[in-house]
Amino acid sequence: MTAKLLFNYHSHTQLSDGKAVFSDYIEEALSQGFNSIGFSDHAPVPFPSSWNMNHDNLAAYLQHINDLKIAYSDRLQIYAGLEVDYFQPYHDQIYAMAGVDKLDYYIGSVHYLDFLHEGQPWCIDTSRDEFETGFNQIFHGDGRLLYRRYYEAVLQMIETWKPPVIGHLDKIKMYNHIRPFFDDHEPAYRDAVMQVLELIKQYDLFIELNMRGFYKHPERFLYPGKWILREASRMGIRLIVSSDCHRREELSAGFSEALQILKEANFRSVWFLNNKQWHEWPLE
Repeated sequence: MTAKLLFNYHSHTQLSDGKAVFSDYIEEALSQGFNSIGFSDHAPVPFPSSWNMNHDNLAAYLQHINDLKIAYSDRLQIYAGLEVDYFQPYHDQIYAMAGVDKLDYYIGSVHYLDFLHEGQPWCIDTSRDEFETGFNQIFHGDGRLLYRRYYEAVLQMIETWKPPVIGHLDKIKMYNHIRPFFDDHEPAYRDAVMQVLELIKQYDLFIELNMRGFYKHPERFLYPGKWILREASRMGIRLIVSSDCHRREELSAGFSEALQILKEANFRSVWFLNNKQWHEWPLE
């Protein structure tokens, strides 16, 4: 059994907020001996966004991936995915715009929570100043209200869509290292997370160990954090490893560390796509 993870299904191209084109990732995957790769650009949304794919590009995106599947069929398995943003006021439109029935898989993520005073959707995965603006305008500086709203949105997403993969489950903590917007050790916070894990287990969905915060930030964030990984392992929740790459050189970033992190959390396997089916890959 190889000691390397040779698959990644969370990647972004220039069609959303990535800096790479399809061929960059394919060339890198081949050079590393990958078995499979999935593209997961941010799905279109029915409101202005600087980082979601334009809906006019979606058909070409899917056609190009299909062409690549054929061109590289004897060298690399290529899958068509999207990262689809759950935002309750627009969730029906977003789901329809994503055309999930045409995808091999998709990642369900929560990036948007409520509206700023000017009426635009507030994105949590943004600059610190913009995060602070939403925190103050929408939640009036109440950290408990913030994380409760976030995890309620994740629960709603799971109940409504049942996404195959849940993206960066505890993303709401991303600025807690700068100043504590909320206490992620308090029992109420952990109860909110556990409700999400229980629903994921109920529907037998995947979570991802998203390594982007680990290789991009000195604080080496994990999404989700280690205590959540331990609970997910105890509950028998299935997991994939992703780099959430936006550049070619990030395709397998953090993967060697991910193996050790998962072993310490008592995971015995991760999952990968082979011939369009999910399969278990034992950890040694």
